[in-house]
Amino acid sequence: MKTVAILFAIVTMSIRCAAGPIISVDPNTFDFTAEVGGANPDDKTLTITNIGVGTLDWTISESCGWLTVTPDSGSSADANDITEVTLSVDITGLAWGNYNCQLTVSDPCAMNSPQIVSVNLDIIGPIIELSDTSFNFFAEEGGINPDDQFFTIRNVGPGTLNWLITEDCSWLTVTPDSGTSTGEADAVILSVDITGLTDGLYTCDLTITDPCAMNSPQTVNVNLGIGADVPYQYPTIQEAIDAAINGDTIIVAPGTYYENINFNGKNIVLTSIDPSDPVIVAATIIDGGGSGSVVTFSGTEISACQLTGFTITNGIFDSGGGIVGGTWDNETHATISNCVITGNSAFVYGGGLFNCHGLITNCIITNNRAGLGGHGGGLAHCDGIISNCVISYNKSFEAGFDFGDGGGLAHCDGIIENCLITENWAEGGGGGLHGGNGTITNCTITGNAARSGGGLYGCYGSIINSIIWGNSASQDDQLHQSSAPTYSCIQNWGSGGSNISDNPLFFDTAADDYHLKSEAGRWDPCSETRVTDTVTSPCIDAGEPIGYWDPNSTPADPNDDFWVWIYSVAGISEELWPDGGRINMGAYGGTAQASMSVDPVGNAADFNKDDFVDYEDFSWFFDSWQREEILLAEDINRNNFVDMVDLALFAQEWLWEQPFN
Repeated sequence: MKTVAILFAIVTMSIRCAAGPIISVDPNTFDFTAEVGGANPDDKTLTITNIGVGTLDWTISESCGWLTVTPDSGSSADANDITEVTLSVDITGLAWGNYNCQLTVSDPCAMNSPQIVSVNLDIIGPIIELSDTSFNFFAEEGGINPDDQFFTIRNVGPGTLNWLITEDCSWLTVTPDSGTSTGEADAVILSVDITGLTDGLYTCDLTITDPCAMNSPQTVNVNLGIGADVPYQYPTIQEAIDAAINGDTIIVAPGTYYENINFNGKNIVLTSIDPSDPVIVAATIIDGGGSGSVVTFSGTEISACQLTGFTITNGIFDSGGGIVGGTWDNETHATISNCVITGNSAFVYGGGLFNCHGLITNCIITNNRAGLGGHGGGLAHCDGIISNCVISYNKSFEAGFDFGDGGGLAHCDGIIENCLITENWAEGGGGGLHGGNGTITNCTITGNAARSGGGLYGCYGSIINSIIWGNSASQDDQLHQSSAPTYSCIQNWGSGGSNISDNPLFFDTAADDYHLKSEAGRWDPCSETRVTDTVTSPCIDAGEPIGYWDPNSTPADPNDDFWVWIYSVAGISEELWPDGGRINMGAYGGTAQASMSVDPVGNAADFNKDDFVDYEDFSWFFDSWQREEILLAEDINRNNFVDMVDLALFAQEWLWEQPFN
């Protein structure tokens, strides 16, 4: 009998609730906005009514300390019996950010219980804007102090910015070191005192903070070069090297230095005053005078040894007319970057460089030649990573004989990536490249010529994501006795697979512009803007579909050195949106200069490409705030300046996430 009674009670309850009240809430989402430390936002009203039958006995539950709901319970007999619920927000003690709360409106007899009401609170604060973030001062040891420089701090957000500058540099004075801004620009003067300082490079970071600012802290970098060591303290570069010890930095002022220098195994940094400025690089010249290699390494140098920011020219030697990296059994691992290596000659190996096994990056290696023995007009036997280099118009030959291999590169066994290898010539084999077992990835190999293998000859490493087009030879225009490429564009390729053989549609080969045409946007290095074309290259979004775009994926072969390097160093592709979620073929694939996709995926504001626009992207954005620089992902409208327009565009995409099927 007890079981029957329980069943009867359940049936009775089911019948009573079968046609019961229905909860109606309006609206079901609330958005509040307030300024950090400011007034509470105005109250808002939620209406609750019953659009079913019977009586609705509702309650509201929530667990948000910053939200008050009044009343939090009530009843409604019908649709005309409406209760207004007041939502009040108290921002006391809350920092800037996004806060979310859910109200649960319920009645156990309501047919649609519970109902959820979302409440969002955005607290915004001041935003620090700096007119400049990097300063360089130069002075002679014992000389006069350099002129003052200044920058401005301004609040481009709401409320009042209470800024404070902290630093710990005895040679730098900052005036003033604190202030307030409600929108006006406050000038900050930087004064340097070199008293007691010896030759060298000094750095100081200023930290600008306001705990209430949305992008606090911000950093200003200040560099002080005492002497540029050459020629102020030492009249020649070699004298500065001779006086240096391991760990020293030698700064060289613009000028032409007629000398042949030797690092003598010292792990030092030899640099122009600004290696990233092509004008400075072109004006800081080491001229070998046709009497030996311009730069000689002993072969014992490690990667901490650096040569950066010079034009190296007019060297002539048996091997390595421009730079020789030691001996056959003792090769340098020095880092060579941001150099122009041009107009050098070798009798046998490497007109430009020989035996350099360290990183070679962001260099232009052009118009060098290897004669007589003729191996590697540009480079020979350089087994380190060769990255982001232009290797062009180099020659390898032996007069009177069909001999001379590797017009551009010969026997380089390291990774060669994101390089333009163009218009090189070899009298024998491999106009662009000859020999080598290293991986070739994202290279554009075009316009090269040789007797055999106009593009490549005897290259047995992996060839991936590359464009091999427009090369010429009596035997095998593009490749001869080399590995079969994958995910590459190869002229007259007939073997299928992941490769294509359609015209890559370079913009202007006559002007050495090998950017890919795109209706969505192509980088124009002359105007430093994006321009559009009437056609789109088939090489866009056609490269290897894994490796660059998913930093959490697993290497295809963990034992393969190339894939280990890609996953540990390359990280997220630098291709700017709109991209198609897959790397482009060619030298600009995976870089900010990649041509844009007509079938984009993702979002312009998802800077870290994790399929969400969130606080991590916000951090990226404000790290680039007010930067006037080309090719920044955070410059959403692509006008080379990160400003309020970009902030507005970013705000429109806030909390976007990639839909998944």
